[in-house]
Amino acid sequence: MHFAVSGREHELAATRARDCAETPGGIQADLRVSKVRPRVVPVPYGSRPSICPVRAWTAWKEATGLDDPDGYAWAACTPAGTPGLRI
Repeated sequence: MHFAVSGREHELAATRARDCAETPGGIQADLRVSKVRPRVVPVPYGSRPSICPVRAWTAWKEATGLDDPDGYAWAACTPAGTPGLRI
């Protein structure tokens, strides 16, 4: 996802689950760069399933159980790197 949206680390760190909306052609990431210049980035399906950011996001969302729209999108894993702990 980092590469797909050409995002900076702080942009992805601040991304909430509600900021990634599924669309027919992939997902739409709403990145909060600043108060005055938020940007919405369309992320299409990748040509190879093994490196597709949309499939990776869907798998991450299902594995971690991201059901809280206000929860951070990427902070749902344990220190060992296994999904499960909600921070």
